[in-house]
Amino acid sequence: MCTLKDHMLEHVENASFACATCGKRFGKRFNMRLHARAHRGDKYPCLVCGKLFNHMGNRDRHLKYVHTETKDFKCEFCGKCFKNDGARKLHTSHVHLRKPYPKRNRNREGQTDRRRLKERETEDGDSVYPFPPTDGPNLTSFGNASLN
Repeated sequence: MCTLKDHMLEHVENASFACATCGKRFGKRFNMRLHARAHRGDKYPCLVCGKLFNHMGNRDRHLKYVHTETKDFKCEFCGKCFKNDGARKLHTSHVHLRKPYPKRNRNREGQTDRRRLKERETEDGDSVYPFPPTDGPNLTSFGNASLN
């Protein structure tokens, strides 16, 4: 079992174990040996696409989440499943927490797509879902929605 003391050794500048090749220091011999494999050129190829990995665990994770349909990461709000935790977090923040999308998803004028961000509210003010798409820019049928 890893204790806080063991964990803190990984972050100590004057750690006991140094890589013979580059001098990087480690608090644990095991971590230094894992690091040293990268210098020796030990590579683990993906059996499907041939991509090379420095660590077998990284290759195994790649195989599981890139080359299979495994979806182990479930949204706590709606139950939708994702291949990785990053995709689940992105879904949660944009769909359920209503955080704006990154700038790369904005139109030429720098405005975020209105249909994604306009929210319908219940009588008590809680956000429910984005407005459904309309045939035109007129969203007034959904209440006092502003187009700006």
